[in-house]
Amino acid sequence: MASKARRKYPEEFKRDAVELVRSSGKSQAQIARELGTSAHNFNRWCKEYGGKESAVEEHEITPEAFRAMERELRRVKEEKDILKKALNIFSRSG
Repeated sequence: MASKARRKYPEEFKRDAVELVRSSGKSQAQIARELGTSAHNFNRWCKEYGGKESAVEEHEITPEAFRAMERELRRVKEEKDILKKALNIFSRSG
C-alpha cells in the first residue's frame, strides 16, 4: 500500500496560519480545516509559534458579561441543589 507523500509547509505559512488564530477568533480546528492541514500539525504549530496562549490572553470579559455569568452560575447551582433534594426524596420513597 502506497503512503501519501508528506507535504512540507514553509515556516512563513505556519506563522501566518497561527496568526489567523489570534486575529480571526476562529478555533484552531476550524482554521486547520479551511487551510487543508491536519489538526495535529496545526496544534503543533500553535505550540511552536505561540498562537494558542496569545489568543487566550487577548480575550476580555466586560463587567456586564461577568455579572450575567454570575447570575447564570447562581441559577444553575440552585437547580442542582433542587435536583439533589428531589433525587434524595424519590430514592427514599421507592
